[in-house]
Amino acid sequence: MSPVLFNLFMDRIMRETPIKFEGDGIEIAYRTDGGLFRNYRVKPDGTHKIKAPMYANDLALLGTSSSELQQMVNAFHDTCMRWGMRINTDKTKILSIGAEEANTSIAGRALENVSEFCYLGSIVTKSGDCHLEVVERIQKASRTFCSWKRRVFTNRGFSKNTKLRVFRSLVMPVYYMVLRLGQSLK
Repeated sequence: MSPVLFNLFMDRIMRETPIKFEGDGIEIAYRTDGGLFRNYRVKPDGTHKIKAPMYANDLALLGTSSSELQQMVNAFHDTCMRWGMRINTDKTKILSIGAEEANTSIAGRALENVSEFCYLGSIVTKSGDCHLEVVERIQKASRTFCSWKRRVFTNRGFSKNTKLRVFRSLVMPVYYMVLRLGQSLK
């Protein structure tokens, strides 16, 4: 199935999934001035509830309790079954952040609880901190540099200006992401 058709299909399934009970999802506070919430006195410009972020063929159901998550999983499973889709319970994982492990199941099959997983290239951990994420991004930047080192940086056929351009466009953006992530923790 083409990615466009799959995304349209999943969008329809999510619109039909009755995840409408009170308290569902995670409330995200936001600011419109581009600043970060570094101070508890800063008031948000607004809030929005996120229930099920999707990207390509990845879906995350966000609940505030184990029972709420089970209700969301049941509703999603029922809708998938109506449309002839089956949730792969071997690939479905549960991550409880800052709470006890959730006992969640699909059609009687218990879902595996994990302490961390990679979602959309970012490492999410049970503790909610981002130490592993920072380490992983530094390693990605180092791998990027090493992969270009022999081809570009130690190659005498390229000018210093070209080497700087490659460095600034391919390596530095990864390091900047780490710096921005570190600044948001302060």
